[in-house]
Amino acid sequence: MQPISVIIVNFNGREHLAECLNSVLNQFYPNYEVILVDNCSSDGSVQYVQKTFPKVRVIENYANLGYGGGNNVGYKNAHGEFIAVLNPDTVVAENWLNELANAFLRKPDAKIVTSKILLYDDQRRINACGNDIHFTGLVFSRRLGEKDGSIEEEYVTAPSGCSFMVSKELIEEMGFFDTELLQHWLFEDTDLAIRLQLRGYRCFLASSSKVYHKFGLKMTPQRYFMLERGRYLLLLKNLDQKFLIILLPSLALTEVLTWGFAILKGRKYVMAKIAAYAWIKRNRLKISMKRETTQKLKRISDGELLKEFSYKIHVPKSWINNEGLRKGIEKAFNLAYYVIYNITSTILA
Repeated sequence: MQPISVIIVNFNGREHLAECLNSVLNQFYPNYEVILVDNCSSDGSVQYVQKTFPKVRVIENYANLGYGGGNNVGYKNAHGEFIAVLNPDTVVAENWLNELANAFLRKPDAKIVTSKILLYDDQRRINACGNDIHFTGLVFSRRLGEKDGSIEEEYVTAPSGCSFMVSKELIEEMGFFDTELLQHWLFEDTDLAIRLQLRGYRCFLASSSKVYHKFGLKMTPQRYFMLERGRYLLLLKNLDQKFLIILLPSLALTEVLTWGFAILKGRKYVMAKIAAYAWIKRNRLKISMKRETTQKLKRISDGELLKEFSYKIHVPKSWINNEGLRKGIEKAFNLAYYVIYNITSTILA
């Protein structure tokens, strides 16, 4: 059995650590270490883990380096041949790690394996079975809210950052989380997935690897700013200029959608949208340099990359509570996206 390093990044999450660490330390897998990277918590998390879980290796950061920065620190201190990333607000099944490892054996062409994430408060419903990346940079949790059932193992566009595993060999080839421009940008896992796709690699859902996530998504103006800034950065640093130009009609349509949401939510969200534009403008030269670096990874055509993306959007209930209006918007936009997606595919063929 290949040694695995489980990395859990924590920031003031002491209330979750007992359940999480007990479940992680109770795995069937025989050869693994557990690393807790603490992002300068002020709630006594470090002292609690050191006293209660002596088998867990604790690394203290001098500041809150975010999800990506914290995991990068964990990776640099990991001894395993594989790296398993896990959120602290989770509880994992006893075969969680074993099933992730077995999936690599069954699917040798998969370079990242992600778990099936179920809702902690309603374990019959799905939080995520990997993620879908829309071809305009929007990201959606696959099967969010659906009833759990016989979900087949399958290739997916991107892992859920809540729980996935990747080999150290792959990280050494193409890097781990990219936080050079931002330590907190919410798209670290999606950015990693796109860089994998540019190399022609794939992500696989190991649906028998189960995680129960204390999921809660509350939209705020600050989060909206981070989502829009992250979406623009995701596109501009990973796609070449020709591809971006061809995508302009679809990108314009998404601007209609996201501006509509901002206007509907009020002035603070409008200002958040404008702030995202301003941040991208200020950092355009750095982003351009990052794009040059990313494009050096590219082994597939833009047409092949487009096939990995989805044309469908899913409007969250947290955006629009009225189900009829929400479904109507989804239907109208998805029809328009379907047409543009197929035209774009033809151009790139």
